[in-house]
Amino acid sequence: MRVIFFGTYCTFSTAPLRTLIETGYEVGALVIPADRSSRGQPIAPLASPASPAPRRVRLPLVAADEDLSVVSLAWMNDIPVYQVGRLAAPRTIETLAALSADVACVSCFPKRIPAALLAVPRCGFLNVHPSLLPDYRGPHPLFWMFRNGDRRFGVTIHFMDEGWDTGDIAAQAEVDLPDGVSGEEADRVLAQDGGELLIEVLRALEQGTVTRRAQSSGSYHPAPQPHDFEIETAWSARRAFNFMRGTGEWGRLYPIEVADRRFWLRHALFYAEDEVLGAPYRVFGDQIDLQFTPGVLRAQCAHSDSRLLRDSFE
Repeated sequence: MRVIFFGTYCTFSTAPLRTLIETGYEVGALVIPADRSSRGQPIAPLASPASPAPRRVRLPLVAADEDLSVVSLAWMNDIPVYQVGRLAAPRTIETLAALSADVACVSCFPKRIPAALLAVPRCGFLNVHPSLLPDYRGPHPLFWMFRNGDRRFGVTIHFMDEGWDTGDIAAQAEVDLPDGVSGEEADRVLAQDGGELLIEVLRALEQGTVTRRAQSSGSYHPAPQPHDFEIETAWSARRAFNFMRGTGEWGRLYPIEVADRRFWLRHALFYAEDEVLGAPYRVFGDQIDLQFTPGVLRAQCAHSDSRLLRDSFE
């Protein structure tokens, strides 16, 4: 099957594209959101700086390089890259329709796909989503799973419609993630598993055995706001630890109210699930032990200056 891939500059796009290439699928193009230089155009090709001429030279796939961007990966495998500014524009539809793709595969693409474009590939659009839909629809499901203390991680491949993550489910798989996993590590594992699950769905699609299951009502979560980084002593220490470790890539401080004092935590160091302090907190140097319900969390404490919290969100 001939594939168009929609993604952006992140691990969750790179890993599935790599899997498609390594498995032997013909990827007709990579589509990414337009940057500021080309945002005024509906769609524009992105020329490789290594080979600006129209004639391109195929380079070997460097599978071991995990830091390779999705665009570099495409260029190294002779896949044309398009920046798209207006998905519903006639020029965009015509350009992508001319690629004669059987299916479009999407992973971490931040724009809603309009109906006119959804109809272009004969088998539709398949999205790789890092949660077990219909739970945790939206752009940052891992953030909300860590915040809610939900340990049921997984990936979903679903057909896309005009909603946000609401299309029919084709396949799902649960994924085990350890305590203290970082957001980057979780993304890497889920992206790899999502790419492998995508291949299974594509093969079923080719064989005419793919299944479709309509989604029930689920939950949608928007992008996190500053107040969403607050933690509470009513949480378990394990939940607070995993939330801080799993969202550390955001570079935020974590406010917490304890015994009429407000602290801002920077990094979670470890937790003891059954420990009891005998006091709400204990400060030593730049570290603090906090009593949760249950357990004790040790964290690096930033400062109690409210200006520091405000500056961290600017």
